[in-house]
Amino acid sequence: MLLFGSPANLNQQATGQPDWGTVGSLQVRHRYDFGNQDKGALETQFTAYGNVQFQQWQANIMLLDLTSGPRFQVFADTFEDFTLKPFVTGGYVFVANSTYYGSWGGGLESNILLTNRLRNISVGVFRRQDNQDTSYLPTNSQYRGNSMSVNTAFQFELAPTIMLFATGSTQRFEADLTASQSYWLYGVGAGLAFRFEDPLFRSGLPWSINFTAGEQWWSYDQPDPVIDPTTMRYQNDTILNIVLSVPFDDRTTFSLSGGRFVRGATVSNYGFENNSFMFGVSWRF
Repeated sequence: MLLFGSPANLNQQATGQPDWGTVGSLQVRHRYDFGNQDKGALETQFTAYGNVQFQQWQANIMLLDLTSGPRFQVFADTFEDFTLKPFVTGGYVFVANSTYYGSWGGGLESNILLTNRLRNISVGVFRRQDNQDTSYLPTNSQYRGNSMSVNTAFQFELAPTIMLFATGSTQRFEADLTASQSYWLYGVGAGLAFRFEDPLFRSGLPWSINFTAGEQWWSYDQPDPVIDPTTMRYQNDTILNIVLSVPFDDRTTFSLSGGRFVRGATVSNYGFENNSFMFGVSWRF
């Protein structure tokens, strides 16, 4: 670890430690059909996510997010299925049982069926991120700023049981107070979803395996004078995930997942590796 460009030692609590935890999520969607025969509707989605560690409470995370906006069809004479959705969004993020930031913003989503088997979903979002200093995070305000991102995803049905995915993203974050926290982020990814017959219970409900791989590149505007004033900060993330989904019935699904996250960084403080394994049950209502 570096501090003001010189090596510094971490205490035991600040180094990597194995741990167990619980993860919970809730997603509620509401769709109000305008009844205009043009796929017009008001769509609202609320998402809540929480990750609580048994020992490393510093890694506890909770997210609340609400998005709402009208969806409507465009270019009906040219594309059979092409919709746009302008939306507003707001949320809160909590880290280590303390408020990290509140945010608000808006964006535009496009959803288009390019061919019978190929679909593209693209989203552009602006968010104002309001980080405030707290007793636990006394320098949190240096991360306050504006975030602008564009994400695109292609879905291709290779066969009735096989779906391929490809994604790309660009994000710009501009910090209000500290240029060393402003960055560009670029990402690409690919994935495969495969459905197959239930091999054990003969329930008639298909199991599925979903594999995703992604790469991210971070480029910061300036060196951080507190960490290392002479070294520009660049990061490279490799993200791998695999998920097995086993439905018990039409609403209840058991899932088993594993993942690996590897970050390389020009500033050693930010480089790390993490392996994760999770299992759980989801219920759709």
